[in-house]
Amino acid sequence: MLKILAIPKGEPEGNSCQYMLYREMEHQGCVVEDYRTVNPFKNKYDIIHIHWPELFANGKTLFHVLKKSSRFLRVLNSQKRKNAKIIWTCHDVISHYGQYPAIEKWLMKRFIKMVDAITVPLTSSYAYACHYFPELEEKPYTVIPTGHYIGIYPNETGQAEARKKLNLPEKAQIIGLIGNISEYKGIYELLDAFDKTEHSDTFLLLAGIPNTVNIKKDVEKAASADQRIKIYWGHIPNAKLQLYLNASDVIVLPFRKINNSGSLYLALSFNKQVLVPDFPQMLEVKKEYAPDHVHTYSKGKLTATDLTRLLGQVKC
Repeated sequence: MLKILAIPKGEPEGNSCQYMLYREMEHQGCVVEDYRTVNPFKNKYDIIHIHWPELFANGKTLFHVLKKSSRFLRVLNSQKRKNAKIIWTCHDVISHYGQYPAIEKWLMKRFIKMVDAITVPLTSSYAYACHYFPELEEKPYTVIPTGHYIGIYPNETGQAEARKKLNLPEKAQIIGLIGNISEYKGIYELLDAFDKTEHSDTFLLLAGIPNTVNIKKDVEKAASADQRIKIYWGHIPNAKLQLYLNASDVIVLPFRKINNSGSLYLALSFNKQVLVPDFPQMLEVKKEYAPDHVHTYSKGKLTATDLTRLLGQVKC
C-alpha cells in the first residue's frame, strides 16, 4: 500500500483536478495525506507528490515566504532521508505572479535537485520545462494528460436560461473570460481587443476574482465606459460555473505565457469554442484533443479581428 503526501491534495470546491486524482488513487488502495493538514516531519511516505512548488515563493510578506519555502525544503530533505521518492507534476515552471523572483529561483534550484522524476500534461510542456530548467533533462519523465471535467460540475442549464438568470441579452453574441481575472491571462489584451469590436450586440462577460485591486479598478472603469462589458465579481461556486460558461458563445483565454491550462479543459468540458494564443502547448491540445473547438491566434497580440472571426464561425 503506497502512502503519498500530496502537496496539495485539492478539494471539490477548489482545485478539483487534484481532488479527482487522489480520490481515484484512494479507491485503488493508496493512502493520500494533505501537506496542509498533517505534520510531514513525523510521518514516513513512499511518495511526495508536488504540483506547484513555485507557490512557496509567494506570500503576504518576505518573512512569510522565507518561512514557508524553507519549511517546504526541510520537509523534502526529511522525507528523502526516509527513502521517499519526490515526484513533480509540472503544471507551471515559474510563478504567474513572481512576487519574489530571487527567492523563487533559489527555491526551484534546490527543489529540482531533490526531484526523482517528473510528470507533464503535454509533450510540449516537457520541452518548455527543460528550457527553463535544463537539469530536468537528466530526470525520468512521463506524459500524463490532464483529465476532463465532464460530469464533475453541474451542466443542466441551457444558454437561454443562463442568460436570463444573469440578465444578459438572449440574442447577443457573448465572449467569456471566467475564473481568475489576471494579467497573465491577458485581461488587458482582451479589454483592448474588445474595445475595438464594433458590433453593439457583442458582449464581454467577465466572471470571477480579480487578481489585484488595480485590475478590479481598470475593469470597472472599462465597463463604465462600455455597457457591453458585464462583470460578475466573486468566487464562483461549482454549481454556478454552468451559468457563466453556458451563457457564453465563446471563451477567450489570451495568455501571456502558459504551460498548461485548467481553464481551457474546463471550457472544453462544457463544449465551448475557445480562443487561445498559438503557443506549442495550445497547438498540441488542439491537435490531440479538440481540433474543432480550440482556435488560435498569433501569440503576442489579440485583435478585434480574432474575436469577430471566431464569433462569425460560431454563428455559422
